[in-house]
Amino acid sequence: MDYTPEQFNRFLQLFQGRADVYARRWTNRDGRSGYSPARRGETYIPMTPTVLSWHLNGSTTIGVYPLRSDDSCRFLAVDFDGPGHEQDAGAFVHACSDTGIPAYIERSRSGNGAHVWIFF
Repeated sequence: MDYTPEQFNRFLQLFQGRADVYARRWTNRDGRSGYSPARRGETYIPMTPTVLSWHLNGSTTIGVYPLRSDDSCRFLAVDFDGPGHEQDAGAFVHACSDTGIPAYIERSRSGNGAHVWIFF
């Protein structure tokens, strides 16, 4: 999928994290997966518009480290897993709504969980 410059910039604005490193998703031979800092040798690889475009176009899966170098954070992701995750995430979003906090639900990659996103 191609993104317009406006969509791309909006994504960059919403998901502001550390610029000096990003997380790269890995899968081992046993099928377990996770995220680790992207590195070239002992050097962290910085987050760049090119890396983000690879992620948005589906050629790689990355994560962002939300705590920035000045100890600020621009978003919060709350993870709900297991039985009842839909009800739990829904209740959380409802509580956010009751207090005037916009929150957004995203289905987890596995389909067995949800993330709730809050942007500052």
